[in-house]
Amino acid sequence: MHDGWLVTAQHAAPHHLGVDEAHDVRLREVAVERHGAGKGSSLVFTLADARGNHRTHVIQKPVSVTVLETDEGLHKALRIEETSGMVTVLNFQNTARADSLDGIATIPWLNPVP
Repeated sequence: MHDGWLVTAQHAAPHHLGVDEAHDVRLREVAVERHGAGKGSSLVFTLADARGNHRTHVIQKPVSVTVLETDEGLHKALRIEETSGMVTVLNFQNTARADSLDGIATIPWLNPVP
């Protein structure tokens, strides 16, 4: 989903402003890793900088994953909340309608929200 899009990644504790972790990086992968019955899952995403260096981020036991949209229904960010209350937001530098994206992955607990 959104493969290759330029993003700014932010990570924040509950009730705190987000700390920018990465600017102008390409989103390369978003995947769910299931750990078996009763063990939960992890959300893994990979970011690539202009030099091609990749950083993989793992969010253990995400509570929710939400696609944030503009008033026009364009995707503007991906918000991931952890059981600890920490929140990671991948802000897209460009926006697009969901129906214009090729190869959208289905994530069972992914919810579009305006």
